Amino acid sequence: MPALSERAAACTTSGRRAVNQDAVLLAELAAGTELIAIADGMGGHRAGEVASQRALEALHAALLTGDDLTTATAAANRAVFDEAAAHPEWRGMGTTLVAILRQGGLYSLINVGDSRAYRIDAGGIEQITRDNSFAAEAMASGRLTSMEIEQSPWRSAITRCVGTERELEVDRYGPYDLLEPHTLLLCTDGVHRVLDPEAMRRLVLDASGPESAAAAVVHAAYEAGSDDNISVAVVVYDTMRASASPAATFPLSVPGRDEASHPRPPQATRRMWLPALALLTAALMAIAYFARTLFAH
Repeated sequence: MPALSERAAACTTSGRRAVNQDAVLLAELAAGTELIAIADGMGGHRAGEVASQRALEALHAALLTGDDLTTATAAANRAVFDEAAAHPEWRGMGTTLVAILRQGGLYSLINVGDSRAYRIDAGGIEQITRDNSFAAEAMASGRLTSMEIEQSPWRSAITRCVGTERELEVDRYGPYDLLEPHTLLLCTDGVHRVLDPEAMRRLVLDASGPESAAAAVVHAAYEAGSDDNISVAVVVYDTMRASASPAATFPLSVPGRDEASHPRPPQATRRMWLPALALLTAALMAIAYFARTLFAH
């Protein structure tokens, strides 16, 4: 398997803002285990910048001790919370966090806040994570229309973030396998608020590799008028035929209460039905043809 540096890349910029409060991390933890994460910090007086960096450092450190992805995220939350408690000028700081932990032929994801993970292949693009935000939750509940959400003063508010409370609920996704070629894209809201998913997909598939893909998405978000920090990470799984049952050196997160375990990512699952659907259609057409022939005689 190619090294992580050959399959993944990240790009981040302050964009039109004076300070970049985003942070990105690509790390190989052990043979066959890798971490890719993005954090979008918030808070004044450098607090957002501190929160995002501290969260990624603590997440990385916890995984190195053998924690699973969810437990390591809880450790990152405590680290940011404790840092803020120790520095009055940083109190109230927090950060979003989206991360992938891959081991062997499986990967899982966690998400807190409104940074996102997308799965991309030749068949399309699908958002894997769900935003912890006022807009996403109002839309899912049906309480408000899209127009009412857009007009709400809370439209950009997130409902969960790392570091603002001592305890944290973490959304977990997977595990998913790598039996089919696909690309994962992580990004902050400085990207997905201005670029639609299909635009991101085209940029990734048209790029010569993960580094140029990440840079192209960041550039496109800036040109589209993003007024936020802009961060993207891209990892390409195109030659993976690894076992779907790796040794558990770094345990992957298990599905949360409301998450189903998918042996294949969502896009691939749908494609598995296509051959069967085609066979069924052909069989029904053949039956109809023979029935017409029989009754004609």
